[in-house]
Amino acid sequence: MMTMKAPAGLGIHYFSDDRHFRLKDLDLWVPELQSLGFRWLVLSGSLSCAIPEAFLKRLVDAEIEPVLLLDRDPITAPSEILPWMLRSYRRAGVRFIAPFAPPNADTSWPGADWQNASPVDQFLQIFPPVAEAILAEGMTPVLPMLDPNGSYWSPAYLEAFLAGLDRCGKGDLARKLALAVSFSAYNRPLDWGAGGPSRWPNVQPYLTPPDSQDHLGFQGYLWVDDIVRRTLGESLPMIGLKAGATVGDLMDPQYPPVDPIRQADVNLQVAQIAAGSRFSAPVLCLCYWVMAADEGDPTASEAWYRNDGSTLPIVDSLKRRSLSKNLQHAPVIQKSLRHYLLLPQNPVSISGHAWESVRNYLLAFQPVCGFSIDEACQAEKVTILGDLPSTITALRLRDCGCRVEYLAAERL
Repeated sequence: MMTMKAPAGLGIHYFSDDRHFRLKDLDLWVPELQSLGFRWLVLSGSLSCAIPEAFLKRLVDAEIEPVLLLDRDPITAPSEILPWMLRSYRRAGVRFIAPFAPPNADTSWPGADWQNASPVDQFLQIFPPVAEAILAEGMTPVLPMLDPNGSYWSPAYLEAFLAGLDRCGKGDLARKLALAVSFSAYNRPLDWGAGGPSRWPNVQPYLTPPDSQDHLGFQGYLWVDDIVRRTLGESLPMIGLKAGATVGDLMDPQYPPVDPIRQADVNLQVAQIAAGSRFSAPVLCLCYWVMAADEGDPTASEAWYRNDGSTLPIVDSLKRRSLSKNLQHAPVIQKSLRHYLLLPQNPVSISGHAWESVRNYLLAFQPVCGFSIDEACQAEKVTILGDLPSTITALRLRDCGCRVEYLAAERL
């Protein structure tokens, strides 16, 4: 089972439209994101129109990780511009791309498609080629977040889709995915659903008995991880979307609606959970909903930054938290190793000649050499051998305080 002890990063969803991808927009928003302590930004786009490369590169240069949700169009096979778009995103430094809208929602499909064939079988035809194209550019394909209230019950859809990938010979692809997962608390307590399906076995599709709790809450990621491990035999890294509480949410009538004060309290707790690495599954980041929206946008009442110039209380709370952390002296991370050469998990990908060169590299630089990511985390400097090092591996090493460099096999 994959584990990640490093803290989960914090981020937020950007505007939900495509009218704010100008460099001058970033002149305003990058300083705000940095003052909040955010390292991730979720951008909504499409497979038919690229997000500007310069916009993405500015984010990456500011050490903010963009996550692309290409979810605006109905689910269909992508156009011929896809290879060009992916090359542009790779050049900009993008690492995570989630193509398509939630496939378990009937509104994500052209009308007739949902009714004429299984949405699982259809997505098994459309998603793998796009995911493989993303992988070929050295980026990580992300399975889109399923709609928790979709027309096809999200836990059943996820299990059927992952099993379908295995069944059609795409098991290796399935194990290279990241998952976009809802971490919304709605208006429920943050511990709603804790323990997952093993603790709440009586939950059925769209039917939660009065004495049970379901996956519709912050702990819903445990239900996702349970399905993934049962289906694939291992966990997959998660990108947390719509994390925490959103102003106005009244999903569960047993609890009061979320007002700005409660939203701030819940989301500060989410930040503490992320910093404390208190997850039993590999969570890369938690991204709140939603930074800003134009007047008249359906999400305007939920935005942290309002069109009248005011902000929700959570903005000042997180800025104070981030400032306090920055003023503290950073703890010295004690490292037991000076230099570690991390070898590829699939050694056969390196030629015999390259292995001879590895031997010479070891004699020259005298690093510790091995295959263990946990061991590599103990080093001040880590050199990753291979042409396409894992993004997940690199993020984990950096979060553990390692200086990371890459060494392609042909350069040895």
